[in-house]
Amino acid sequence: MLTNAANPPVEVLKAFETVPDLYLIISPDLIILTASDAYLQATLTSRENIVGKLIFDAFPDNPEADGANAVKNLHASLQQVLLTKKAHRMAIQHYDVPMPKEKGGGFAFRYWLPLHTPVLNEQGEVSYIIQKVEDVTELVTSSRQIENYERIIRMQRLKKGITEKNELQEESEMELTNKLFRFLDMYRLAVDHTPDFITRWDRNLRLVFANPALEIKTGISLEHLMGKTTLEMGQPEEKAQAWMDKLQLVLATGEQKEHYNTVKTLKGERLYYTRFMPEFDEDGNVEYVLGIGRDITDLKNAELDLKASKDLLQAVFDTSRAGIAVLEADVAEDGKAADFVHRLVNKELKRMGGRDPIGTRLTKFYPDAEKTGILQAFQQVHNTGLAADFEQPCGENWFRYVVIKLEEKLVCTVEDITKRKKDELKLREAHANIEASNTTFQRMLDGSISAICLLDTVRGVEGEVIDYAFRGANKAFEELCKVSVEEVLGKGLLEVFPGVRKVFYEDYVRVIESGQPVRLERYYHEDGLDFWLDVSVIKNGDGIILTFLDVTYRKEVEKTLQKQLQVLRQSEEVVRMGSWEYDVNSGTLYWSEGMYHLLNLPKSISVSLETYLDFTVEEDKLIAKNFVNSLCTGGNISNELILRLSVSGQVLTHKITTFAIWEDGMPSKVLGVNVDISETKRLEKENLCMQLEQQKIQLLTILETQEAERKRISESLHNGVNQLLFATRLNLHEAQKHFERNSLGSIALSSAQELLNEAISATRSSAHELMPALLHDFGLKEALCNLCSNYSQSALQVHCDTTGCHDRLEPHLEIVLFRACQELINNVIKHAQASKVYILLSMKKGKVHLNVSDNGIGFSYASSKAKGLGLRNIRDRINLLNGKLTIRHRGKGKGTLVKITVSYSFSHELYTLSK
Repeated sequence: MLTNAANPPVEVLKAFETVPDLYLIISPDLIILTASDAYLQATLTSRENIVGKLIFDAFPDNPEADGANAVKNLHASLQQVLLTKKAHRMAIQHYDVPMPKEKGGGFAFRYWLPLHTPVLNEQGEVSYIIQKVEDVTELVTSSRQIENYERIIRMQRLKKGITEKNELQEESEMELTNKLFRFLDMYRLAVDHTPDFITRWDRNLRLVFANPALEIKTGISLEHLMGKTTLEMGQPEEKAQAWMDKLQLVLATGEQKEHYNTVKTLKGERLYYTRFMPEFDEDGNVEYVLGIGRDITDLKNAELDLKASKDLLQAVFDTSRAGIAVLEADVAEDGKAADFVHRLVNKELKRMGGRDPIGTRLTKFYPDAEKTGILQAFQQVHNTGLAADFEQPCGENWFRYVVIKLEEKLVCTVEDITKRKKDELKLREAHANIEASNTTFQRMLDGSISAICLLDTVRGVEGEVIDYAFRGANKAFEELCKVSVEEVLGKGLLEVFPGVRKVFYEDYVRVIESGQPVRLERYYHEDGLDFWLDVSVIKNGDGIILTFLDVTYRKEVEKTLQKQLQVLRQSEEVVRMGSWEYDVNSGTLYWSEGMYHLLNLPKSISVSLETYLDFTVEEDKLIAKNFVNSLCTGGNISNELILRLSVSGQVLTHKITTFAIWEDGMPSKVLGVNVDISETKRLEKENLCMQLEQQKIQLLTILETQEAERKRISESLHNGVNQLLFATRLNLHEAQKHFERNSLGSIALSSAQELLNEAISATRSSAHELMPALLHDFGLKEALCNLCSNYSQSALQVHCDTTGCHDRLEPHLEIVLFRACQELINNVIKHAQASKVYILLSMKKGKVHLNVSDNGIGFSYASSKAKGLGLRNIRDRINLLNGKLTIRHRGKGKGTLVKITVSYSFSHELYTLSK
């Protein structure tokens, strides 16, 4: 047994009951919910006898009918609809219906043509099934009687032989023939007067017979249609071909087929359902195809109206600020309600309860229902039929419940009155003598500034509108119009306010005649009144309801805003600014005059978001496309954006600031301001260049100072310490002559001379490293090669590659790179435990690249930061030159790779200035 979504609302079921066609509404459990009056009449039953029963219990097979299988076929069709959630048209079914006892009981002979259509809920599940049937008993019976008569005649002729007839046989055959012709006359009379069109088509797909209904429906004479295909009849090719394809399919398969198509009739385009049935010759081949078509436009419209009514009902429910629920009673054996099951709820009730209670019992959804008396209140409404209106606390909140009985169900509205309760409590504490809360609420309504009055139409002798009579009004009306309600009740509108005829009267008449509501704003300077009114007029029966508001102040504000808008336009022109508004729902873009001025466009040109793409420079196209896409889709809208636009041959920089207006969690409008910041960007760029120039000058000054100090120390070592060491070596050499060879004194002096030679060599090497002459005289390439050659006799192999580096660099750049290379080689010697070092110097596209790598153990730059200033000094100097330093650890045994990249296209004037 299936248990799907809730049954349709009572209002929907009531609507089905009055439909003129044969309708049966079935739940997913195959329980009958209701039936149309026409259905009940055709099936010889009443609504009380079948509602609430399983469809097969209400309509069983006829036990006396041979091979009765209608229940089986019906069950298979309904299961298919529940499984596929699509409509299913059954073939003609022999399905007898039970006769009432008062009519003798038994079964009435019937043939039906059923159609099952599912109705889905919001979750896509089957809510209920509509069974629409057509009683085709007469048509099937007539066809079979004709076949029987023809068969009898053929058998008589075969049995007796035409040449051997006697007079009795002729009389019998004549009588049978007369009966046949009389029945054919009756059949033709039925065919000629049926509202359905009946057609017959031959194997060439040409029309060979049609009843008058076809001519009545189409307005085209049968003489014009006979002997033609639908394509030759002038039907649109697509529709004609679909019709002929279906005929061809019946001719080929010998099976009945269905066809839906629209036909242009005297009443306009109408939707028809046609059933094609094959007619076989004596050899069993399809000779003709019989097509019976019915106008189902009204049925389709009714189905759509029913769906719209359901959707409207749910929409009304969901727009209510109060929670609404329809509950079905769980009746005990004593006939009283023990509990209630939620069958229909709106969004607000789901929000209040924090979940969807559909299908849940009241006591389970609200466990304290019995404790708080809510269950008992519901039971009393169900048992007595009297409505209940009560308030109930729930935790810290208060709720108002209004419960009414509708047939066997309860309709409950739940309103959160917590704020009102708290307000009442505060009012009671502060004002003990204030009237009850309903009086306070009424006073609040009477203090509303919206005036409302109810008017009945007054008509003349010929039914024309001649005035409107006051039927009621609120206090706001009294204050606004300076007249009491008692003074105007029963009087004519034109009698009390004659000026209405000149200002509003024609609009009021138009509402009565068309039924369409009207809203308008007019200036009213009549009958001693002087104000702007915002008036809404709706039709109410044979009268109107007027709602009007004094909007004089708003009009004055609008006038002021117009003046401010003019000031804004002037401001936009002065500061080179423009504003815009984009409507996300309609995709419409509105520009201020400032925007047209910024992009040098005439106001007559239509603009869209793609206009930005037309003006955006190629480098910013992707940014502009993302910006436009975010606006179109209502996605992640940037608050601020910088775009470069090409306007009249100039590249301008626009700063775009946006602000989104949100409705229901989605942006509905986006407001934006474009500001031309090209001049600001130019000044920022000049300031940045000045800062860079200052940094470079500082670097050159530091380098010059360091190199000068290195030169001084180098000269001091070379001319001072080195000369003293040479003199000491000469004195030691002279002193050695006074000692005998291989004596202890001679050996000690020899050792001292060796140490002195090492000190002289180290001093000379330090002096050269402090101020390498090759770097000054021949440039970085030769200096690096010489640096590498100094290690040729050491355990560390240093390889240097300077291929393609022929140009001299600026002195400060050569010094920085040379010192960096020295520091990196020293780091390798101290920490890397490497046996090889590779130095690669290259120049490409205005940049010089220095790569230093080794095959040592490698190191982590993060840990090296805390150990010394060598790498930090290298990085700082490279940064001052706008260069880049990267260090990559390649793994144990693969060493470390240090890359330095610096642009050598520096200003020669800058270098001269630093000097």
